[in-house]
This record gives sequence, structure tokens and C-alpha cells, in this order.
Amino acid sequence: MSIPSVLVPLYTYPTLNAWAPLTSCAAQNPSVSFTVVINPDDGPGASNIPNDDYVASISDLNTNENIKLLGYITTAYGSHALADCLGEVATYANWASYTQADIHIDGIFFDQTPSQYSETHYQYLSNLSSSAKATFVESPSLETFNPGTNSDSQLWPLSDDINSIETGDIGYAYTLLNNIPPSERLKQSAIINNYSGSAVDQEILLKNFVAAGIGGIFITTAPPGYHTFSHLWTDFCTSLANLTGDASRPAAATTTSPSARTTSAPRPASGSHSGTTTSAVAKTTATNSATVFFRTRPSLYTCIYFIMYLAAVI
Repeated sequence: MSIPSVLVPLYTYPTLNAWAPLTSCAAQNPSVSFTVVINPDDGPGASNIPNDDYVASISDLNTNENIKLLGYITTAYGSHALADCLGEVATYANWASYTQADIHIDGIFFDQTPSQYSETHYQYLSNLSSSAKATFVESPSLETFNPGTNSDSQLWPLSDDINSIETGDIGYAYTLLNNIPPSERLKQSAIINNYSGSAVDQEILLKNFVAAGIGGIFITTAPPGYHTFSHLWTDFCTSLANLTGDASRPAAATTTSPSARTTSAPRPASGSHSGTTTSAVAKTTATNSATVFFRTRPSLYTCIYFIMYLAAVI
């Protein structure tokens, strides 16, 4: 079982101690990896260097070996001009040249990326990703696409990670998860917002996604916008840290060329691989999830969604 990274959309303005819940959890749980999205102004902002509040807080994050930072850029589903996007990439990359503090960024989080394949979308995202990697010349960068839903598999090789789930509907989150072939889940992630369950139910939800093989996860009681930390943030980090005793952070997933992938819209995993292989993986995932589930005393709310999950997997 591989332990996912925590994908944190950190859109809270860094007033004094505003980011302390993150730095505290990172320090207390060194076995957990955090991938943190920085968003000064729906992008890097107009200045070449962020203001003093961001400089102080970003440099503080960069003292933690288990935190990687991504700069936020929206593609507006492919309508944001490529030149403008690349200008923002260059601004983020330039932060590494600032000599008064370490405010380097490790890569880019491209929000609102197209989910459906077209030649236009493919070329746009391909140019965006390759140009971004070329801009970060000091070290290999990490590019994440966020369609927030299942995307066409031809687009998957263009980024290092795809956030395929962003929803407050847990039933729908399980549906999106089951649409991802098990072999591809390691390079995909999930954000579940507006979470209203208990800490115990959150732990079950987290363990189910971990057992399914997801590569990144974030569960928050906060609504989309992510301007506050979850009321269950510490519980979430502790639950994930407790799992690291049995597994370590996985190596990067291997991807295949676009020509080797399906050109159809996303569909359930059972239709994407041979029946024998998919069935075996699905049953193993279901068994792992069931084992986790029955070790706890779940609420009726959790039971309903767990049954939906098993019905979709098996």
C-alpha cells in the first residue's frame, strides 16, 4: 500500500501564524509528504517578487524537507492565452533568484485544465507543460493539472499529476475514483471539500482512498476557495501519518505515450483493462477497504457511501 502526498490548496493570505497549522503538521509528521499550492493573486501577481508577508511565509515553508511548493495558474479551461500562462510560469521560476530569502517554487499547479481531448486542448496543454519544465532550469519541476473531474486518458502523460476529483459529494468522489484505472491512480489525486462527517468517518474515507491507490489526497471541512484550514486538519494529518509505518512514499508512476492510450472519454476501470486483471485489482482494493472499514464503528452516513463504493468496485 502506497501512502499519498497531501495536496494542500493554501489560498489563505499569510498573516501572522495563518499558515502555522500547515508548518506544525509538517514538522510533527515528517513521514508525510505535503504538496502545497501557493496563490498570491490568482497567480503570482503583478510583481516579480511577492510581498513581504508571502516572502516570510514561503521561506518558512521551504525549511521543511517534506513540503514541496507549487505556484497557482489558471488555464480557464484552455481559454487563458498560452503566452500569459507562460509569463506567470516565468514569474514563479524567477522567485528562485531572490537572494534575501529562499522562496523557490518546485513547480506549477495548473487549475481549471480541459478534461476532454481535442487536438487544440492537447497542443495547448503539451506546450504549457513542456515550456514550464524548460523554464525551471535549476531543477526538475512538478506540473499538476486540475480538471477536478475525470479527464481523457490521452491528456494524462502531459503532466506529472492530475487532480481528478474535486467535490464535496462523497458518493460522486467514489464514482470518479472508480473511473480511474487502478494502474493510473498513483499519479492522480483527490480534493474533497465541505466535508461534514466526524473525525472517525474522515479516517475511514481517507483509508479507503489510500487502499484504492490514490497518489494525492486532501480532505477539508472548508468550502471551495480554501481560505481556512479544516476543523479536522490535525486529525487528517495524524491519520495519514499513522499509515506511514507500513509504507513509504512511492516513486513516480510510469506513464505511456498518447498513442498507447484510449481516445474515448473516461469510463469505469472495468472497461479499461482486461477483465481478469481489473477484476483482481478491484477485488483486492475492496478487500483492503473492507478490512479497514470493519475495524471501526462507522456511522450510517459512512456505511451508505461505503456500500456504494464496494458496489462500484466489485
